[in-house]
Parts: sequence; C-alpha cells; structure tokens
Amino acid sequence: MGVALTKLRAGSEELAWGEGRIWVKKDPSRSFSFDEVVASASAQGELLTELGWYRAPRVSWDERHGQGNAYFTYVYGCQVAEVEVDTETGYTRVLKITAAHDVGRAINPETVRGQFYGGIAQGLGYALLEEVQQHQGEIKTLNFDEYLIPGSCDMPEIEAIIVENPDGFGPYGAKTIGEPTLEITAPAIANAVAQATGRRVRQLPLDLERVLLGRSLQKERYQRREG
Repeated sequence: MGVALTKLRAGSEELAWGEGRIWVKKDPSRSFSFDEVVASASAQGELLTELGWYRAPRVSWDERHGQGNAYFTYVYGCQVAEVEVDTETGYTRVLKITAAHDVGRAINPETVRGQFYGGIAQGLGYALLEEVQQHQGEIKTLNFDEYLIPGSCDMPEIEAIIVENPDGFGPYGAKTIGEPTLEITAPAIANAVAQATGRRVRQLPLDLERVLLGRSLQKERYQRREG
C-alpha cells in the first residue's frame, strides 16, 4: 500500500481499487494497475506479505451422545474417475479425474488448484497402492519397498473445477479445501472400477488380486503364516 500511496500521491482513504487497478477516488485518471504497483514494490525490496488472525465461530459437540453443532460450515464436492481395467490381470489405471469443489471463495486460485492435485494424488495412493499389514497390533509393513505411494508417472489427467459460494463465516468468504479433495477420490475410483468390471470391491487398496478375485490372496497368505 505504501508504494501505491507514493505513486499516486494520495492518502489511503483517498484510494479505491477493483478489477486489477488502484485509483484516486476523486480523479480516476490517476491510477495504476495492481501488477504495476506490485512490480514497483518488488523492485524497491518491499516485503509483499501480511499477517492476520481469524477466530472461527464457536461450536459445541457432545461426543458421548453424538449431539450438537459440530461444524459452523460445510463443504461440498464431487469427483468422477475415468479408469481402465485389464480384466485378465486386475490391473487398474486411472486415466482422468474430474473434481469440482465448493471452496467458498478462492483467495489464491493457483494454491487452491495445488490442493486439488495434492489431495487427489494422496487419494489415488489410498485407492490403488497403499496398505499397511499388521498382525495382533504389530505393524509388519516397515519399508517403502512394501508400502507403495504414487509417483508423478502414476498421476492421471486432473480437471480441477473451483466452485465459489462465499461463506458468511469464513475469512473473505473462504471455506476449506485441505481434506475434501482427498476424501472422495478413492470412492470415485472404486465406483469406476465397479462400473468397468461389474463387481463391487469393498476393501482398499484395489490391487490386482482384489480387482480380479474380490479378495487379497497376499493378506490371506500372510495371516496363515503369522497365525
């Protein structure tokens, strides 16, 4: 703001901004684009950050009775997965995921899209690859050569659709997008696999054995060995 005040030779109460520009209220011809002001500030070594606090509304929840107002707002989303299944081997490849989520307001749209991509990557791993083997409470999967996570080459095409319905409780109308993109990715993939194979698999991950046979032979062998 200091740079804008200097460039326009006006006080903060005299300025208005919108549509990517900052101008003097009484003389709109005196204006600069937001990009110009940012470039000037950067050239002068100005720190282009701001710190603030937001206190969310109080909520109440009775864990014992399952009653109360657990959340002060709700998020909504929908995902569609397009998959390719080899019906002879059970191998499943995700070709594309279309994800639409109501974020309230996308304060930083590129950051929001990054949350889409990261959440979907994690959900894809949950759906197809990641499994922890345990026996009598002891974790047996101790290494990443057994616990597989998706890499960049495993990622499908992602179409991220940002839906904005500003929320009265959130800062600037924003909601959350940290977990929602993860939570519905695996169900979307499982639904697509069911459509492709005609068989509903209710355990994750959807590895070769579960997709082809409906159960995990590896898990059964492990249980017999450890039993």
